[in-house]
Amino acid sequence: MDGRVWSLVIGLLRNGLTLYGMHPWFQNLAIGTIIIMVVGISVFHRNREMELARVF
Repeated sequence: MDGRVWSLVIGLLRNGLTLYGMHPWFQNLAIGTIIIMVVGISVFHRNREMELARVF
C-alpha cells in the first residue's frame, strides 16, 4: 500500500483511541504493536512468495 494510505489508517486509529479516552502512552504502545505486526506479516509473505518462486 501507499504511504498515504498507511498514514490515514494510523491517523484514524489514533483518533479513535483518543475518542475512546485511552491514555497517550497506551495509544503509542498499541500503534507501535500494530506497526510491528504488519511489518512482520509483510516480511513473512514476501519471503514465502520468494521461496515459492524458487520452487517453480
